[in-house]
Amino acid sequence: MRCRLQSSLVFLGLLMIILLLVYLINDGSRYNDQSNSFRDRELLQHITRNPNRKIVYNYPTSNNYTLKKISIDVSQGMHPDLVELDRHMPVVTGFRQNEAYQGLGMVASVQSHMPLKKIIVYTMSVHPKIVRQMSTMCNVDVRNVDFSKYPRLASKTENKAWRVFILMEVLQEFGGFFYASPQVRFRAPVNLLLPFIEDHKGIIGKLTPNISVIDSTHPETFRSIDMDVEKFQTDFPQASAISEHVLVVLNNSQVYDTFWKPLKSCAEEWKCIAPRGSTPEWVDNGTAEAHTHHYDLSVVNILLYKYFGTEWTRDANLTRMMGRVVDFARAGGLHDYLWAHYCNPPKMEIDCTVDKNKC
Repeated sequence: MRCRLQSSLVFLGLLMIILLLVYLINDGSRYNDQSNSFRDRELLQHITRNPNRKIVYNYPTSNNYTLKKISIDVSQGMHPDLVELDRHMPVVTGFRQNEAYQGLGMVASVQSHMPLKKIIVYTMSVHPKIVRQMSTMCNVDVRNVDFSKYPRLASKTENKAWRVFILMEVLQEFGGFFYASPQVRFRAPVNLLLPFIEDHKGIIGKLTPNISVIDSTHPETFRSIDMDVEKFQTDFPQASAISEHVLVVLNNSQVYDTFWKPLKSCAEEWKCIAPRGSTPEWVDNGTAEAHTHHYDLSVVNILLYKYFGTEWTRDANLTRMMGRVVDFARAGGLHDYLWAHYCNPPKMEIDCTVDKNKC
């Protein structure tokens, strides 16, 4: 009896020691996580918001260059040298309130790698405080989406029809653009992609090999733009979709009638841009009643394959360069929107008339 009692006490003692160790380990790791997170936040606040910090850049921050009045048409060989072309092409994005801080992280990444790059941000129901905040950021042009100019369906922002209309406006205004969703993070300047754009008829996308056009497009959209689904699948059995997050475009008058006009027409019709049963969520073996659909990008995919075949998908050099230039925001980590540069109050900038070697 005494042996049994002693054994029980020893077992209970060991169990209590084990439980105590587990508690201490978990509590310690939780403390370290909280401590690290706190230190990260404090570091970012110090770097980005210390009013006494003197900011000195080793690149020119003056944006006072003048764009030449030129016509851009890649089909006619009418475009400037790559340096001037880079100046003409803004980075364009658009987001709602729930994507605002993620979008500001994208803005920060542009400013980090392309300090002179114009950034156009289209907003939809974004809080006025955040709009005012963005308006003071360097080279950021904030534009509220005016839905009264577009067909009524564009006000349903989930169908992405608004994106077609604003991008066509930017294309007309600047002759080219680099569209980036709020999730994009630039890791290098976009001018690394410009040498490829002429060979690609003025349109460059980022392929997503694990997603096919057939699986990510509602069948009604094929019918709406006079494309037979079975024929498309026969002609392009391995047709990968392009990412909805990245699109580089340079004006090309020859493809306006075959690409932009059908895209705009589709964006004006519910059954084409957002057929009944379409959803952005993944649906296995989709049907007309429920099918994965990427809205405007689904239409872009069909038109790219319809008019350009598969040649534009086989440029391995472009694929590698796109991977070098573009990355995507990961869940968690530091809040990178805090890195966005502000122009008010004025920063200590390089005077290009004095330090020409730095400009």
